[in-house]
Amino acid sequence: MSDAELRALYEAEAIFVFPSLSEGFGLLPIEAMHCGAPVVAARAGAMPEVCGDAALLVDADSAGSFKEAILAVLEGPALG
Repeated sequence: MSDAELRALYEAEAIFVFPSLSEGFGLLPIEAMHCGAPVVAARAGAMPEVCGDAALLVDADSAGSFKEAILAVLEGPALG
C-alpha cells in the first residue's frame, strides 16, 4: 500500500481503534490522529505517553470499555 493510499484510509475513518497491549511506540495511532481520525486505544504500553489527551484511552482488559468509547466517539461531538 502506498503512503497516499494509507493516508486516504486514515482520513476516511470514522474511528481508529487500537487495542494493542504491548505496542512499542504507537506509530499507527499517531498516523491516524495526524490524518484527523479519532483514536480509541488501550491504556497500556506506551499509549498513555504517546497519545496523551488526544485519544480516548480505555481499560485494556475490558471489551465493554472499548464499546463505550467507540459509541461515545460515533455518537458524540468530534474529537480534536
